[in-house]
Amino acid sequence: MAVRVFRMEPVIPVRVLDGGKGLTVKHLISRSNISSSIRINRNRRKRRRVELDEEEEVEVVVEVVVGGEVVVVVVVVVVVEVVVVEVVRVVVVVVVVVVVVVVVVVVVVVVVVVVVVVVVVVVVVVVVVVVVVVVVVVVVVVVVVVVVVVVVVVVVVVVVVVVVVVVVEALVVVVVVVVVVVVVVVVVVVVVVVVVVVVVIVVVVVIVEVIFLR
Repeated sequence: MAVRVFRMEPVIPVRVLDGGKGLTVKHLISRSNISSSIRINRNRRKRRRVELDEEEEVEVVVEVVVGGEVVVVVVVVVVVEVVVVEVVRVVVVVVVVVVVVVVVVVVVVVVVVVVVVVVVVVVVVVVVVVVVVVVVVVVVVVVVVVVVVVVVVVVVVVVVVVVVVVVVEALVVVVVVVVVVVVVVVVVVVVVVVVVVVVVIVVVVVIVEVIFLR
């Protein structure tokens, strides 16, 4: 198995010229001290990894850079690993889809949480405002009622006091008038009685004088 290669370093940039069959070189293992790997698609779509016989040899056409020039050589390599390319692509797509779904779910959850927090804050603010307004209205009504009651009580007390004073004054006047009238009547009666007594005495004296003088 002669391999037409040039003397080169252990690590070289290589590219498979496979005519569109999906060959990608990573490792090249051969008897000509080229150390790399090869990934090959052999239509094994149902198997992720296929371990092949170490002695299975594949002839590939590669480009190698030697001294700054690209040289096309034919290399016989030993295939150590076969991976289905489609599986890798599916895995990548699944990972991307999962990442997108996770991001969308996280965004939706964040939006929902923000909306819920905003709604709760708005509801709390509205409830607090309503409670404050109700308390203020109740306090104002109570104060007005108390003021009205106090004013009414004061007015009633003043009216009662005035009425009592007026009644007392009227009673005093009546009592004074009655007393004056009684005193006047008594005086008049006394005077009359005295006058009558005097008249009677005079008459009696006159009669007595007249009778005894004859």
